[in-house]
Amino acid sequence: MELAAKLAADGGTILRPVKWVIFGEPKDAPGTWKKVGEREEPSPRFDLAPGRYVVQTIYDKARTARRINVVKDKTTIMTVTLNVGALRMLSRLGAVGEISQSAEHLVYRLEGLGSKPKLIGTSDTPGALMRVSAGTYKIVSRYLPGNSVAEATARVTPGMISPVELDHNAGVASLFAVHAVNTKPVNWVVTDHDGQVVAMTDKRRPSLVLRSGTYTATATAAGVGKFRKFDVKPGDNLKIEVGG
Repeated sequence: MELAAKLAADGGTILRPVKWVIFGEPKDAPGTWKKVGEREEPSPRFDLAPGRYVVQTIYDKARTARRINVVKDKTTIMTVTLNVGALRMLSRLGAVGEISQSAEHLVYRLEGLGSKPKLIGTSDTPGALMRVSAGTYKIVSRYLPGNSVAEATARVTPGMISPVELDHNAGVASLFAVHAVNTKPVNWVVTDHDGQVVAMTDKRRPSLVLRSGTYTATATAAGVGKFRKFDVKPGDNLKIEVGG
């Protein structure tokens, strides 16, 4: 059996590695399926006995399965159309795209009205491609540590790249405890205007991505706690000194 795959019906053959998993139906156990082969290459060839098989194709986050009959003394050739496109996700903090914090992107497939979105993958590489089956997706972007979250919806078309840009209404606050220069550890607690904890860390100089608002940073070292209130606006890159 010779196999190949295409992104779309009118597209060319995929030349990148594709994962193929073959399941056969044993003659002594009809109706059941047993794994009989697996390869990860663009166009593999499998030597199979005559019978019924299921060919599973996996390409990044997209997958499909097809049934096929293998006939004696005849080469079976199958080209699978995956109906796959790609998401390219990029998150930004206000007007300061040069800040180095990377966002985590969670990708959910929207199956239909009333159905629960299904998480299919995550990515924290800015601008990287995630190949997915055609359909509608919700992308949730979040910066960690911090409390900034942004969402977007994208429609993926076979053979096409769908760019998704998520702008965060947030800034960066880099914290430094002046009263604990020579003391370890430094325990930080950051709360929002309502007193809710948004971040906790024992890093000496943490950098947090915080959505616009008013915050209080408390640094405790060697039993001594100091605090400072501060405001964050979109695109800020703040240096917050506590205990000075």
